[in-house]
Amino acid sequence: MHDFTANSSRHVTIKVNDNKVDAYDYAASASIDGSVPGDLYHYGENTHIEMKISNNKVEGFHYGSSDFYEATVSGTSVEFYDFGTSNFYFYEVS
Repeated sequence: MHDFTANSSRHVTIKVNDNKVDAYDYAASASIDGSVPGDLYHYGENTHIEMKISNNKVEGFHYGSSDFYEATVSGTSVEFYDFGTSNFYFYEVS
C-alpha cells in the first residue's frame, strides 16, 4: 500500500478467509492474525488491535498506542483517522 501522507510505500499481505485474518507486515517482519470483527494481534508490535467493520467503515482500538481509530474504504483508497494524533492518513491499496 502507498501512504500518500508520508509519501512512502509499505508492503503488507492480507488474506481473509471467512472472518479469519492472516497477514504479514514486511516492514516489521511480523505476522498479524486474528478475526474480524474482533481482535487482531500484531506480533512485531506485541499488541492487540480491536477491529469492527460496517459497510465501508472500519473502527477500532489499538492497544499498543491506546488510541481509537477509524477508516473509510472507497474502492482501493483508504482514509484513516488516528484519534490519538488527530491526523488523517491516506492510503492506496494495490
